[in-house]
Amino acid sequence: MPRYDHCRMNLLAILKHEKPAMDALPAFIREIQDIQGVRVIRLQGPVGMEIGRDAQAVDEAAARSEDVFSRPLLFDFKETTPEGVDFSTVAYLVQALRRRMPAHAQVGIINAPATLIAELDIARLGTLFKIFDSEELALAELSRSRVASSS
Repeated sequence: MPRYDHCRMNLLAILKHEKPAMDALPAFIREIQDIQGVRVIRLQGPVGMEIGRDAQAVDEAAARSEDVFSRPLLFDFKETTPEGVDFSTVAYLVQALRRRMPAHAQVGIINAPATLIAELDIARLGTLFKIFDSEELALAELSRSRVASSS
């Protein structure tokens, strides 16, 4: 299982299938892993409006790549700061989900802070995202969903 611990990588590669190139990991991403066909993005620090421009640039660049939005995505909020989550975080999650809907690829969340759950509930979006109690459960379900949607 590839790990990209504390390396710097190009923002354009964050959501792509291939191993990201070393040289510009944004501060809000602690680690990226591909596990059982699921792209796991481990976030850190504040992940609210501070990441907006970077997140949008990643999404726009990834949109130009064929097949990038066909795999499940799991966001890990364990190392984020609860006060650093805001409605911009929700907007980023919605964009990630929207891009994957045609392929029926799911977006999951683990270690969600209460502020994120509250923001999702306020926006009435809580049912659109899979929020898991553990990484093991998340990977099991998301990897199964990938197999089911590709058959």
